[in-house]
Amino acid sequence: MVFKPATFHELPPTVEVEFPPQAVLETAVADALGSDGALDASGIAVVGRGSTIILTGSVLTEEEVVRAVEVASRVEGVKRVESRLSAQSPDLSWRGELH
Repeated sequence: MVFKPATFHELPPTVEVEFPPQAVLETAVADALGSDGALDASGIAVVGRGSTIILTGSVLTEEEVVRAVEVASRVEGVKRVESRLSAQSPDLSWRGELH
């Protein structure tokens, strides 16, 4: 019996990186956001593009938007944070009465 090396269409098999560095960075940022007591990060999605982190989704207040960017910026490996977050706080300036 003759054994040939494993190939795919005459090319040696390649193994993709299971957890690329970008996914590690995304996970680190998501963990940091989730463990921060000053914001509810359940509505935030984290996407990495190289060393840039993009935050999308919504939080309750503008203060949480600022806080999310601050927390993400402090994670090792993050060079830039792009925020596409929106605040869901109600408009408190309206003082009319309901009839």
